[in-house]
Amino acid sequence: MNKLERTLLGVVLLAAVIIMGGFGYLWAMNSHPFEDNEPMPLTNELLKDNPIVADEGNTFGRDKYMNVLFLGLDESETLTDVMMLASVNLTQKKLNILQIPRDTYISGLGNTGKINEVYLNGGTNKCSVQNVVNYINRTLQMSVNHYAMISTEDVVSIVDAVGGIPIDVPERIFYEADKIIEPGQQILEGRQAEWFVRFRREYAEADLGRIKTQRIFLAACMQKAKSLGLSEIIKVTPTVLNYVKTDMSVGQLKDLAMAFMDIKMEDCNCFMLPGEPTMYNKLSVYSMHKEAVAQLLNLHFRWNDEIVSSSDLEILELVNKYTDYNEVTDDFASILAGNVPKVPRN
Repeated sequence: MNKLERTLLGVVLLAAVIIMGGFGYLWAMNSHPFEDNEPMPLTNELLKDNPIVADEGNTFGRDKYMNVLFLGLDESETLTDVMMLASVNLTQKKLNILQIPRDTYISGLGNTGKINEVYLNGGTNKCSVQNVVNYINRTLQMSVNHYAMISTEDVVSIVDAVGGIPIDVPERIFYEADKIIEPGQQILEGRQAEWFVRFRREYAEADLGRIKTQRIFLAACMQKAKSLGLSEIIKVTPTVLNYVKTDMSVGQLKDLAMAFMDIKMEDCNCFMLPGEPTMYNKLSVYSMHKEAVAQLLNLHFRWNDEIVSSSDLEILELVNKYTDYNEVTDDFASILAGNVPKVPRN
C-alpha cells in the first residue's frame, strides 16, 4: 500500500473508530474480539436491486451512493448499543447519517424487542451483522452496502493518539465528583471524551438526550479527521486497523475516504429515526413513527428518487403522541459553530 492509500485508509478508519467508539455507552477494557473473526461479505436478500451488487467493481455503484452501517458493541460484545446508517452520495457530495436509538422496538425479536438485540439473535447461537442488515432491509426498506464495526475498548487511547478532539462543550458535564468538564471551547483528551459521550443522568430525555449531545462530538470528530496530517495518520493507522471489522476492501475504503474528504461540513447532516419513548411489556422502548420514518427516508436517504410508502415498512407503531423527535439537527458546520439547542435537563 502506497502513502496515499495509507493516508486515505487511515482517515476513513480513524473517523469510523472515533465516531463509533465515542458513541459507545460501555467501554470494554481487556479483550480484542476481532482478532480471530474474519469479516463476511453482506447480502441484501430483501432488496434485490442493490446498486453495488448490480455494478460490481464500482465502489459506489451506478447510482453513485453508498450506505454504510456503523455498529458499536457494548462491553458484552453481543449488543449493538450504537447503530448509525451513513449514506454517502458521490454525485451530490453529501453525507447523511441516520441515528437509530438502541431501544428502537422491532416486533417479534428476542427478549426485549429492542433493535440492539438483533446482532445477538443471528441464529445458531451466533452473533451476526447479516441479521442486522436483514432487519434494516425489512423494516426500513433500505439497502446496506457495507459495514464497519468496533468494540469500544480502544477509543480513549486513539483520541489521545491524535492529540484530543477540539470541541465547544455547550454545558457543564458532571459525570462523577472527580470527572467534570466545564463548558467552553477546549480539547478533550481520551477520558474526557468518554465522559462527554456517556453522560446522560441529568438529561430529561435520558438516552435520546445523549444521542443529541453525541452529534456535537460526531461533528468535532469529523472535523478532526479532516485536519489530520500525513504523519499523524500513518502513526495511528496500525492501532486503528487492529480493532475495526469491516467487509470493505482497501480499494473500497480508499474510495470512501476520498469521497468523505471531498464533502464539506455544511453538507454533512445527522438525523434521528423519528419516534418517541414508551412502555411496552413493562419495558422502556422507542416506538418508531411509521409515516414520519417513510418521509424522512424518502427525502434524505433514497437518492435515486424512489418513493417508498409507509405501508411497505415493516414497522409496528406502538404510539404516536408527539412529533418533537422528528427534527433534524443543523448541518455539521452549524453544529461546530455552536448553533444547536441545548439538551433539556431534569
